[in-house]
Amino acid sequence: MDNTRSMEGFGIKINTLDIKGLDLPEENKGSVYQRMIAERKAITAKYTASGDKTLSVTQAQVEAESRQIISEANKNVSEIKADGAKQYYKILRDAYHASPDKEDFLVRCRGHFFNMIHSSNKVLLQVEFFLLLFYL
Repeated sequence: MDNTRSMEGFGIKINTLDIKGLDLPEENKGSVYQRMIAERKAITAKYTASGDKTLSVTQAQVEAESRQIISEANKNVSEIKADGAKQYYKILRDAYHASPDKEDFLVRCRGHFFNMIHSSNKVLLQVEFFLLLFYL
């Protein structure tokens, strides 16, 4: 320490120095505490803003991903429905061209329908076709 060297010139040597307590003057305590509170509020605001930003970015990503998933699912549903309708009309066409007789036509439709049920094809059949097969 520079102070110990300057004190040695006066014949004083400091071996140890202990500080037992240090109190601020009363007039400074309030302003120091207010500054500490303000610093902590600033830190809190910084972390809150960072968390809010992360939240909004994450929510936007999740919403975009969910819109994409829903869009793909709707596309798949449309493709499956179109494929089902295509198979539906193919069955009707094939059955009708095989025999224009109404009873024979219905028997052939039933046969195609049951073959499709037992195959691994996924088919969406229209209600009219179902009614046609079983109630006419």
